[in-house]
Order: sequence, then C-alpha cells, then structure tokens
Amino acid sequence: MVKVVLPDTIMQVSSIPQVTSVLTDRLTSEGRRGRLGSVYRLESVVMEEWSESSLTLKYHSGDLPVPPPDTIVAYNSEGAGLPNLVTFLRVTDPSPGGFLQSASQPAWRVMDKSYFSRGEGYGIRYSLEDVSRKTVQVLAAYDEQGSQAGRLVGEITLDLPNFLGTLRYLHVQWRRLNPATQTIDLTYAEPHLPLLPLGAQVSFFQDLRDTLYLQRDVKVQLISLPAQGWSSALGVGMRTLQVTPHGRDQGLVPYSFRNVNLSLERMTLDHPVNPSRGYRIGLALEGGTVTGVEVNPRAALGRGQFNATWTGSLARLTLAQEVQVRGLAALEFTPQLADFGRYGGSTTLRGYREDQFLVPWGVVSRTELRFRTGPATRTHLFLDTGILADVDRLAAVGFGLLLKAGQNLIQIDLAWNRDDNFRTGKVHLRLINFLSMTKDGRL
Repeated sequence: MVKVVLPDTIMQVSSIPQVTSVLTDRLTSEGRRGRLGSVYRLESVVMEEWSESSLTLKYHSGDLPVPPPDTIVAYNSEGAGLPNLVTFLRVTDPSPGGFLQSASQPAWRVMDKSYFSRGEGYGIRYSLEDVSRKTVQVLAAYDEQGSQAGRLVGEITLDLPNFLGTLRYLHVQWRRLNPATQTIDLTYAEPHLPLLPLGAQVSFFQDLRDTLYLQRDVKVQLISLPAQGWSSALGVGMRTLQVTPHGRDQGLVPYSFRNVNLSLERMTLDHPVNPSRGYRIGLALEGGTVTGVEVNPRAALGRGQFNATWTGSLARLTLAQEVQVRGLAALEFTPQLADFGRYGGSTTLRGYREDQFLVPWGVVSRTELRFRTGPATRTHLFLDTGILADVDRLAAVGFGLLLKAGQNLIQIDLAWNRDDNFRTGKVHLRLINFLSMTKDGRL
C-alpha cells in the first residue's frame, strides 16, 4: 500500500503507477475549473515497514505561470455571440459568478467558464447573462413657500447601463424647480478606446439659477475598463459662469474655471433601489484655476464630494445608512453662490424643499429602517440630519413606501422637519420604470 499525503487530503492507493494516475486526474479536474498551472511536487518519502502502509509520499501543491489563452469566445444565454466583450474578458478574466460592469453597475454576469484545446494552446468559452437594469425615474414634490402659493417641482432621470449591450453608458437628467431654475446633466461613456486599455467619458452640465446666472460645465475623462471592482476616472474640465445684471447686483462675478478631476467608485449593492446587503462608495475631486476680468490672476478653486451607503439585513429587516459630504476650498478667490452645494429634498434632506439650502460645505446623514415586503418593495422609517455651513442643525423624520405597479416602482416619502406641524410635512413622490429586467422578470 502507498499513502499519498496532499495539502487537502490523504489517500491510499495500491501501487506507484496508481499514484500518478490519481494525481493526473486531480490536476485535470482543477484545470477544468481554471487552475491551469497547478502542479504537485514530491516533498518527502517515508518507509514504514511496521505500519499498514509500507510507503508514504508527501506532496505540496503550487502554481506555474501559464500563457494567455490564444482564443476567447463569449455567448449570451440565447447562444448569440458577443465579440464586443472579448477585449474586457481577456483583460479582467472573471470567474463564474463574476461581473463585467457598466458605470459601476453589474451589466454581464459570468454564468459559465470552460476551457478547450486549440492546437498546442487553449481557449476559453464564456457564457454571459445580461443583468443590467435600465431605468426611467420621475420625481415630483410639492413645495409650500410660506405665504406664497405652492409649486410642483420635478425631475426626470434616464439611466442606460450596458447601452446597446456593449457596456456603454448613457445618463440624462432634467431637473426643474421653476421656469427660471433648471438643470440638465448628460453623461456618455465609451468602455474601450482603440489602441488603449482605457475607456472614455464625456459629461455636460448646465445650471440656470433663478434670474442670477447660467453655468455650463464640460468634462472629458479617461476611465478604467469595466472590470468587477473599483471604477476610476481622470480627466480635465471647463466650467463657465455667465452672470445676469440681477446676479451682479447680488455680488456674482463671471469667470472660467479650468480643472483637473478625479473620481473613484465601488458598488456591491444587490439591488438598484431596494438592496438588502452591500455598499457603495464614491469620491469625486476637482481643482484648477479661475480666470476672469474681475478675478485675481492667482485664483484657484477646489471641490470635493464623498458618498457612502451601507445596507445590512436580518430576516426581512434592513438597516440602511447613507452619508454625504461636500465641500470646497479657494485661494485668492471668494466662492460664490454658483459654486455652492445644494441641499434639501428627496436625495439629500427629506422634509425640506428641493435645493432649499445653498452652502459651501455640508454633511448629511440618512438612516432608514426598512421592512422588505418583496424583492423590490418595502415600508420604511427614516431619519435625515444635516450639518451645513452657517445653518442651524437640520433634522427630519418620516416614513415611506416602495410599491410595485406592473413594471414600475412607486416610492412615496412623507417627512416632517423640526419646524413643521403635522399638516405642513413634505411629500416626495418618485416613479421608477424599469426598461429592462432580469431574465426571470424580477425587478
């Protein structure tokens, strides 16, 4: 008898030739799972005449470098070829269960990964499933402004990850507070540039604020390939501020802002609007020079934003915590209203009017205790608090619902801040339409 001692098991075989056969079978099995460079090396040989096994062979395992596959093919769940994804699969080499991402969101899941011989080399065959969720969101809120008549404010957002099935990304957002206060935000990302192991992203933002100013911001960035994990972007930007006569009366000065910008993001949430576990972290920084007729030649401006979301569950109860931090710093320049961050409303501080506060820096905490009634539905209690520059501490409480209506989700939040009575709370309404769903039809 021969005892074979491996790092993860001990076996007994009848002869030395059988040892070779057993180890070959194990290496073949590991190769099918993707460990192509696995080897076993003999570490020691012990003779024990008085034991049941007269010979003990002890091996340790290792890995040898293997050449890259000479062929990679990819197919979707219907068997159609996906040649546009081969470049990303070659670079990222995801394992079964892994993802290719579009704008930090899962876009293609690796369902199966197998190996096949090709001449003296080998190839890899991937089976992928499109798991991207394309959405249209409509936000509506009714703002009462003291003695003035109330107003209906709204927002429309179109998110298309995995645009055209090729990991491209398109984002369109239009926000309207009144006819003279509107913003437009457009972003397009191309996941891979010719001859470069990078992608590109172009964004445009326009902000019309009351009768004070018109601001336009353009960014061009190089982005990392859409592998599972961190997403990064580095680029340059140009922002211009045009000021109306009314804005000049308020002390605003027109300028141009040329900047370098950086962003990092990672997302592991298991659902786009009703996650039960995971986190999302995002950091965005920009800094550069400010120029203008009425601006100091040495003026400089920097802005930063950090967002973090965490969710954890116990049975049907989910605790969700979100933190938002924004701030700016300037050299030989006084930041203006157009440079400030906006707070208040459904995405920052519920219980306050949309964009009620414009301040140079702020920290917001949003805490929710959710009871999940389905994969995409819930009821929740929440507490939103904020510490803003030159503003007393803000706080609001409330409750909400996330309901399913066909292929749509409807979210309703009722919130009261510390100065409200029961009849003066705020209502935030959001309609989410899923243009695409998972293969089994789940939202």
